[in-house]
Amino acid sequence: MELGFDFANELGVKVAMETDIHPSSPTVAGFNECADSTQNNCHQHASCSDLPEGFSCKCKAGFKDIGNTPGVQCEDVDECSTGNNNCDNDAACVNAVGTYTCNCGSGFTWEAKLMKCKDVNECSMNTDDCHNLATCSNKEGGYDCNCKAGYTGSGVSCSDEDECSTGSHQCTGGSQCINNQGSYTCQCTSGLKWNANELKCQDVDECKEKTDDCNILTKCVNNEGSYECQCIAGYTGSGNSCSDVDECRQETDNCSTLATCTNKIGSFECECITGFTGDGVHCAGPGGSSCSVEADVAFVLHSVSPGEVFTQLKMFLKLAAAKFTISLGNRLGVSLYGNTVSHQVSLDVSKDNKRFISAVDSLKPLVGGNRLDLAIHDTFNSHFNTISANAKVMVLVVSDNVNRPTVHCPSYIQPYELAKRMYQAGVRVMVAAVAVNISEDYKEFVESDNEIWYFDDYEELVSTAGDFAIAVCQTAGKL
Repeated sequence: MELGFDFANELGVKVAMETDIHPSSPTVAGFNECADSTQNNCHQHASCSDLPEGFSCKCKAGFKDIGNTPGVQCEDVDECSTGNNNCDNDAACVNAVGTYTCNCGSGFTWEAKLMKCKDVNECSMNTDDCHNLATCSNKEGGYDCNCKAGYTGSGVSCSDEDECSTGSHQCTGGSQCINNQGSYTCQCTSGLKWNANELKCQDVDECKEKTDDCNILTKCVNNEGSYECQCIAGYTGSGNSCSDVDECRQETDNCSTLATCTNKIGSFECECITGFTGDGVHCAGPGGSSCSVEADVAFVLHSVSPGEVFTQLKMFLKLAAAKFTISLGNRLGVSLYGNTVSHQVSLDVSKDNKRFISAVDSLKPLVGGNRLDLAIHDTFNSHFNTISANAKVMVLVVSDNVNRPTVHCPSYIQPYELAKRMYQAGVRVMVAAVAVNISEDYKEFVESDNEIWYFDDYEELVSTAGDFAIAVCQTAGKL
């Protein structure tokens, strides 16, 4: 649509010549010829001016005289061809009868005060025809329609752009392009999420974000693209199926060899055995030094009836064993005797102090009799009949006088014969005499009276077990 402006009355372009006066009618004084067009000869595009005597004609603005008498013959002035117009460079001059029009081009409107064409902002006036998925950008004399990001078209019409099909997406690093209306999504595989800044899939730490499904008996361990549930310490299994580990039975505990291990749900407990102190991981026996000599020690004990005394006898063995580190080369054995002999703990059975103590707890007493000779003979054959680089010591715990009845089965073995055999085999003897004197015959086993210790009762034997054990060690060191 073209916009114009009529300049005829506004500009008052003077195109008429000097006005000639036409005399009034001689018959009527003061007659107004201009009031009646039949009484004057002014042109239709001329103005008539009444005079005291007659009238005058003058071509109107936008017209010019073409006759000899002003205002009688008037012709339109073509301001556009003569250049006598005020249209600016952005407007087209269009001539009209008695005037002209300045028509601004498309996208402009005439600004009368400024006498120029002014740009029309179609975008702000909402007179554009841009699509609702496009943006309108005003420009001098017009506007542009541009489809928004994610859409394609002329701007007047817009439709979704399938970036995945056109390859205009930025999905890389193993991600999959998923088209959306007006956009797209980079979809990563399970356990990964899209990093828009680095344009790649990165691991999701389900453990840190608390999106795992590990239960309270497991700990979450993050992996690239996934996670796993691992049983916590004290439990075994896979995933969320965990069961208690019996560390004591599997011997995976760290309890001291002088402590008992008690399994707990999800853990275990170490407690130093009776007579020892510590936190269970580290246990100490009676004060004093420990034996540094590798020795094979066979305890030969006169059996007593079950009860408090037998319990004290076992405690003596436990406390004495605390001075020997069995796992470092020392070996301890236990034989009980009455009328018969029972070798209840062999030298090779106990691999450490804990196993030895457990074996001591399982000792079973023998009832009746006092065949010390038989006990020495059988213990020698049982414990010292193999080659060993260790020093060899037999400890006799005697609690009753050794009598020599007239009838023995098997036959009574003379002490000097036994002493000779053990001496030749390099076996030393220590004696613990509890409330009894040692006959001269059995003193032949020891090299000095210092290797015979006397105790008033088993309570005293227990209280000095550590010192006695060190004396045994010193005897072994003499070999």
